[in-house]
Amino acid sequence: LRAERAVLLGYPNHAAYNLEEQTAKTTDAVNSLLAELAPPAVNNAKKEAADIQKVIDAEKGGFKAAAHDWAFYSDKVRAQRYAFDAGQLRPYFEINRVLVDGVFFAANKEFGLTFKERKDLPGYNEDVRVFDVFDVDGKQLAIFTFDPYARSNKRGGAWANAWVPQTKLLGTKPVIANNLNVAKPAAGEPTLLTYDEVRTTFHEFGHAL
Repeated sequence: LRAERAVLLGYPNHAAYNLEEQTAKTTDAVNSLLAELAPPAVNNAKKEAADIQKVIDAEKGGFKAAAHDWAFYSDKVRAQRYAFDAGQLRPYFEINRVLVDGVFFAANKEFGLTFKERKDLPGYNEDVRVFDVFDVDGKQLAIFTFDPYARSNKRGGAWANAWVPQTKLLGTKPVIANNLNVAKPAAGEPTLLTYDEVRTTFHEFGHAL
């Protein structure tokens, strides 16, 4: 359907249609940039792979590093090289503190927004949290839903989407969702985020804004 729309509007493909109002403007510009980035990115990845393999070999792992080993052994390389353990940051990044005292606090300081959790509005899953969003004058702007945990029937990654899009024509206010894939801890245990997960939480809320 996107390809058909692009042709109807006079573009050769969806990529050309989508890029016209973005910074790159054209598919040629995107491909040119990627062609420039690829060689140094590959060289850097090869160096990282070699560092990771050294750690595996030193531990007598007996296997060749693969993609699924990268994050775990990159942390070990950093720990050896810089005496830095990312895990030491996690106790400071409890998920509710990140969301309420971090993300919502920043939105209030920057835009005057306030948030009130709605326990009376059920989510589609028990872990989904629902919030009213209010403007600086106290007027309700939207509803925000936060779905942080990974599940077997949930696609991977992190994203924002609109359950209800905002439209002044119809007078509907937006219902906006942020989705993460954080590992859910055992019952009674806190959810402690990694630094990257904290960044992702802020990033996705940028889309929500």
